[in-house]
Amino acid sequence: MKAVGKKISPRFALRVWLSLVVVCSLLLGGCFKGGDGGEQFYGKVVVPGAQEFRWSDGGLPKVFDPARAAAPPDTDAVRALFEGLTDYEPGTLRPVPAVASRWESDDEGLRWTFHLRTNARWSNGDAVTAQDFVRSWQRALRLGERAPHSKLLSNIEGAQSLAAPLQTMAQSGAEDESARVARGAAKTVAPTPAPHAFGGVALDAHTLRVTLQRPDKNFPALVAHPAFRPVHELSVGADLPELREEQTRDGGQSDEAAVVTNGAFSLSRLAGDSVELKRAQSYWDAPSVQLERVLFVDRSDTEGALAA
Repeated sequence: MKAVGKKISPRFALRVWLSLVVVCSLLLGGCFKGGDGGEQFYGKVVVPGAQEFRWSDGGLPKVFDPARAAAPPDTDAVRALFEGLTDYEPGTLRPVPAVASRWESDDEGLRWTFHLRTNARWSNGDAVTAQDFVRSWQRALRLGERAPHSKLLSNIEGAQSLAAPLQTMAQSGAEDESARVARGAAKTVAPTPAPHAFGGVALDAHTLRVTLQRPDKNFPALVAHPAFRPVHELSVGADLPELREEQTRDGGQSDEAAVVTNGAFSLSRLAGDSVELKRAQSYWDAPSVQLERVLFVDRSDTEGALAA
């Protein structure tokens, strides 16, 4: 027996379709209404006109020094302001070229040679050289406990000699001559072993050779850490209170010249509740930097950071 279905008229189908549209509109409209006040559920977000990244983790960076930066947000600011021999690829964390365009090592991974870019510049126009890295690493080791990550440099040949605290005459076993005479015998002082030469050597302005105490196949990844980033010889790093004091003396002028940097950003402005970095025109790869500025804000919540 053949089944015969009832044919639906076009007019009836249109009425059903319109009814569904009205119901869906009412339901969707109710999703965006609040309670008694009838306020919209989503607030209005004002998009900044500039390419700006706002950084807020409850505090402001206070140290602008690769050697003395201990933790975020100080290390975050250092990564933006200073560039090392290598950097981390965001997706894999593998070392990628930065100031060094290439590098190679011996078969053991005991001696590494880094070739620096000839167009790498400091924010004051000076060239970034291999000697900048040697001097900065030696400084970090001499700072000792004041450089919280200086132990990362301890595998470099001769690092212990630089990191060892200076001994006083009493500590070295030397005695006052009158005390020796009083005892009737002179004390023999063991000679201090000659320190090993530091393993970081600038072969020329753009070639850095690093000799390690123990082989390290991952040394290019290690030198991407902020502790290995260089500082300019005329700007050994500054603290936020010192910069604010200088800014007050200078009548609130720009702080760009206060810290000489070689990274993608330079220090632009200090305010009471923010630190502003701007894109550095002196950076060797400036055309690839899309952000115009980075703003560290002293806010612990997202709404406060957006409103700052």
